[in-house]
Amino acid sequence: MHCFDTLFREFFFDRVTSMQSQRNLFKRLGMRLFSLFLSLVFSLGASSWASEALPVKHAVQIVSFRKHREQRMKIGSHRPHLAHPLVILDAGHGGKDPGVKMGSILEKRLALTTALLIKRALENLGYRVILTRSRDVFLPLSRRVRIANKMEGTLFASIHYNSAPNSDAKGVEVYYTSSPKDKERTKESKHLGNCVLHQMIDQTGMLSRGVKKGNFYVIRETAMPSILIEGGFMTNLQEFSQLKKREFLSKLAQGIASGVDKYLKS
Repeated sequence: MHCFDTLFREFFFDRVTSMQSQRNLFKRLGMRLFSLFLSLVFSLGASSWASEALPVKHAVQIVSFRKHREQRMKIGSHRPHLAHPLVILDAGHGGKDPGVKMGSILEKRLALTTALLIKRALENLGYRVILTRSRDVFLPLSRRVRIANKMEGTLFASIHYNSAPNSDAKGVEVYYTSSPKDKERTKESKHLGNCVLHQMIDQTGMLSRGVKKGNFYVIRETAMPSILIEGGFMTNLQEFSQLKKREFLSKLAQGIASGVDKYLKS
């Protein structure tokens, strides 16, 4: 009798244990299937459902990511370094090429001073900047273009100052190249020019002469969106008196930097 009782308890215990194991197994399988179901839902791109079901904080993150992705797609091949933009600044003239001369003031020096001020302003905004020249040296136009293209800059801006036979001519203007073979770069260059011009006007109050088409070598042969900036007329006595002041050049440089920043964030 004792032996039978022992066998019965062992048999009953084994059955109960087996049933509990089965229930645990089914429970684990159910959780696994539910997890796979959720993974399938998200992999199918149910972002609209997720943005409604998730808390506001996470929903905003999903929307922000989608917007960033759309911006990357819209930007295309001419802004390849959106995450870490590289701005190429080209101070016009230099060395044996003085540019415009007004007494002891030379365009090449004004251009270099302005480029250095723009560089500082852009770096303060977190951008990487390369100068085609950082001192008073002569660089052929082809060398300037090679530097920009080799470094694969996000954009290129050449800094100059203007002159005219008519001393009444004044104001700032920006040039871009229109190329039927590269309509996207043309569009981006014009947009860059507009951003820069508007910010220059806001910072300095100078007269706007507009964004214009130009066939200058450095903006025609560069591979990225490119502009040439004429920052005012050295032959206009009123503007020239302003251009000789470092404080005014700082405002002009800040305007150019703000325009670049606006373009890269647009």
